[in-house]
Amino acid sequence: MSRPWLTALLSAVIGIAVTVVGAVILDKVRQREPHLVYSVADAPSFNGPTEAVSIYQVTVMNDGKGEVEKVSCAVRIPRAKIEQYRTSGPTLVPIIGTLNGDTVLVDIANLNPQESVQISVLASGGYLPSRPEITVRARGLSGVEEGATGTGQSQNSLWAAVGASLSSVALSFIIFFRTKRGGFGSQKEVLAKLCRIHGLAEEADDYDNSNRSVQYYSEADRLTQWAIDNSSVDVREKVERVLLGLLAEEVARSSKALVLCDLARLAAFKNDISSGRTYLASAKEIAADEVSSRLRTDQLLKKLGQAEAGVTP
Repeated sequence: MSRPWLTALLSAVIGIAVTVVGAVILDKVRQREPHLVYSVADAPSFNGPTEAVSIYQVTVMNDGKGEVEKVSCAVRIPRAKIEQYRTSGPTLVPIIGTLNGDTVLVDIANLNPQESVQISVLASGGYLPSRPEITVRARGLSGVEEGATGTGQSQNSLWAAVGASLSSVALSFIIFFRTKRGGFGSQKEVLAKLCRIHGLAEEADDYDNSNRSVQYYSEADRLTQWAIDNSSVDVREKVERVLLGLLAEEVARSSKALVLCDLARLAAFKNDISSGRTYLASAKEIAADEVSSRLRTDQLLKKLGQAEAGVTP
């Protein structure tokens, strides 16, 4: 005995497993890659005889699992005068510092995993910021401030992937069971929505509260005939807007052709021959046989056919 819900559940479980395993593998791969971070402590300024003075401390670190090559760091203190700077790092790693106006440029040959370089800058000026502007990059990657990314973020990404999978499964089951009951986005719901949007509240309530099965083409016929039999111009205009709204939904081609025929009937009833002929021509392009059958039996469509042929009805 076929059990669609069981098939859906098994598919969901497999989907979660694939997502989680993929996320774990990706996380492990990322952990083996080099990763470049920097940190900076807020530097309070001290008032000197004529200017403020501050010492800035910056650390550049490889906190990944692979070697980082050709690391460059720029420490800029806008509008400040750089009095002195110092660098310190692994003994055998070449480190070259240069001064360029209000910026200290530091080039580091390479950094092994967990190695770091410290940069100290003594600056003076009328106004000194609490933190310098820092840019760090290396061959193939850019540095980020410590705390912005790392192991915690990788774990968060893993749990986010699991959460997204569980949410997708829950949504799939909601859609599955609502479809079994007659509809998540069913034809009845679409018709109720369109009727409510265009002011046919009673018709919308009828669709919402009824247990009967509906089809677009049969409801289009029913609404059209109701509009033709109704003396209210307002009702006819609202039905016309509902039918036009149906054309924008996912409707089978044959049903769309019949909806166009109903729009043509309404246009003919209003003596809007031009619009009626346009709707009729569009219907013929979609389903000529269906339209030909209706042309033989429907008086309003015959009226349009006679007008097209130049015959006075």
